[in-house]
Amino acid sequence: MGSNKNDLRKMARSVGAKISYRPPGQGSKDLSKDGIVCRIMEKEFLKKLESAEGATAAAGSGPSNETTPPPPSIASIHDNFRLVNDMFSEDIIEISTECGSSATRNQLDTNMVGANSPFWRKVSSLFHCVECS
Repeated sequence: MGSNKNDLRKMARSVGAKISYRPPGQGSKDLSKDGIVCRIMEKEFLKKLESAEGATAAAGSGPSNETTPPPPSIASIHDNFRLVNDMFSEDIIEISTECGSSATRNQLDTNMVGANSPFWRKVSSLFHCVECS
């Protein structure tokens, strides 16, 4: 990249990177050379990423045998309440009474305690079950 700040400004303008900012109560200021270089690299990376996504979308526009997974859902405030409702549902009462007992050697060896315990697997399946909600 350019070693002169003016060269960097020209390059930033050519890729559409914003290099100025306005601190509160002051006039407009330019970023440092390092900041300008970062913005230029960011813009170039985003352009490459967009072109790669466009090429992937164009290539995948025909019929495909693969099923695409649904996009990850964004967590909301309601998820906390769903989780609490699932943890205290009637389906879990029997399994939750077994949580207080100490684990046997076989359960420890087969990873059937902690996150893999029947209790947490049931909670997970209820929480991720769309039809159950």
